[in-house]
Amino acid sequence: MALCKSMASRIPKGLALRVLSQFDVSASVIIAKQAQSHIQMKIGQVQSYRYCDDVWTVVLRQVAVMEGNVLVDYVDKIKLITTNDRVFSHMDSFPEPSCEQTSCT
Repeated sequence: MALCKSMASRIPKGLALRVLSQFDVSASVIIAKQAQSHIQMKIGQVQSYRYCDDVWTVVLRQVAVMEGNVLVDYVDKIKLITTNDRVFSHMDSFPEPSCEQTSCT
């Protein structure tokens, strides 16, 4: 989101959307070609989750990161952000957010 705001204030919005779209495509291609392994996460608890403009943000606590059956790391907090690729494909401008937030305790 910071990248979006930074670009929107410095370059035209149409160009910013094209840059973000190309970044997503390039990152996906590189990850698909260079990923060496897959990980699994065992989650202690979901701290919060939010759905805003086709973007999910999930904060997880007490997460064990596993590669196969081997514990790679134990992390106190992980924030996952996911989006649908169609979010930026049809936009001409940045919309005002309409968000719904839920916290789990």
